[in-house]
Amino acid sequence: MTASASRILGEPQASQRRPGSGRPRDPDVDRRAFEAARQLYGESGKSQVTFTNVAARAGIGKPALYRRWETPQELLMDALRAIPLPADIQDLGDAQAELAAYTRGLMRLYVSPDGAAMMRIITEFHDETEPFRKWITEISDGMIAHAAAVIERAVDRGEAVPRLTPRMIMEILTGTMLSHIVTRLHAGQLPPEGEVAEYCWELAGLVLGRCESPSSRLSAGIALERRPPPTGRREQLIRIAQQVVAQRGLADVTLAHVAESAGMTAPALYTHFSSRTDLLEHVVEATARDYAEDMRVTDDAEASVEHRLRIRLSRWATTPSGRLRVIHDAVLHMPDSPKIKLATRRARRAWTDFVVDVLTRGIAREEVRPDVDVQTATDLLTTSLFGVEVGTDTGLVEESLHALSDQLVDMFLAYVRSPNP
Repeated sequence: MTASASRILGEPQASQRRPGSGRPRDPDVDRRAFEAARQLYGESGKSQVTFTNVAARAGIGKPALYRRWETPQELLMDALRAIPLPADIQDLGDAQAELAAYTRGLMRLYVSPDGAAMMRIITEFHDETEPFRKWITEISDGMIAHAAAVIERAVDRGEAVPRLTPRMIMEILTGTMLSHIVTRLHAGQLPPEGEVAEYCWELAGLVLGRCESPSSRLSAGIALERRPPPTGRREQLIRIAQQVVAQRGLADVTLAHVAESAGMTAPALYTHFSSRTDLLEHVVEATARDYAEDMRVTDDAEASVEHRLRIRLSRWATTPSGRLRVIHDAVLHMPDSPKIKLATRRARRAWTDFVVDVLTRGIAREEVRPDVDVQTATDLLTTSLFGVEVGTDTGLVEESLHALSDQLVDMFLAYVRSPNP
């Protein structure tokens, strides 16, 4: 952990404390002193953070403060560093879910007992005291680094990302969130938990440009997934759960996992879904629809056999939501669900129709041998695909899914290709 990160996390700097002597110090004294200092600072500013005032507010003796800090300013700096700011932004598999959860954590902090101190920090950004100004700069730099990490992960997953810089993203998130809080607090109200979750989700979508349907773009010849934004909260939760299932596996996913990624409580999910099974069935149904629709809009029926197969298997290997893995997981762990069976048939039919069409057109164009049994070849490619997926997921092979998909296309072409294409 870097020195800057340590300060952002709130670890006090030992150089600011007086060396202890005699009896071991009571850590509760530090906690009470910190709380009192932050309360006084939030209420009246730095001028009121004196040893006398802190001792009176905390119910401790002034000698205890003199033994620990040389000046009230050092006490205040340690108290502010102890505020539990988010250390990072957790990887939740989706940039909007990550930024929403981070913003929600900040909003909770600003309506906590330390909120007034946090508000005053913002209003005193012009403070000329070097330690104070340096600390604010470190917090700001850390938050920008958090946003940069979110965007980097989103790019790796193939998500649509905004043109905004990480600094602008964090400025919009924090500035808008603070304006919302100030408005509500001035009205004498704390934002309800449900409103907080919904507000943070929409705010994260705003900075990511997901309020409008993003246009698709090509990357390395592969059309990466660009899903139109969900139209309602229920659909948004299904999409979040889809990412969680792809990451954890369907068998291990709980409502608590999905709720955490969505920035809400598990009981709140029951306002949208009757049970865990209900949610997972919707996830698999949405995944099967996505899979069939993706095949429809990205396949070029007039392209060569090789081109169509490479594009399809490349998308299978790189699509962020891991559609086939979600569907295969459902077959293994929820085989008796009628909705799962229907969704599975839909996905299987889309895939089978695609391969049959590729081979049939290939035979007509003399790219594929005329004696190839189309159904047998389709079954062969399907089972090989599933085997590659299992081998990758279980660690039996070291190569990436994308590299293996290319090799699988090579082998299949060698099996079906006409000697004189």
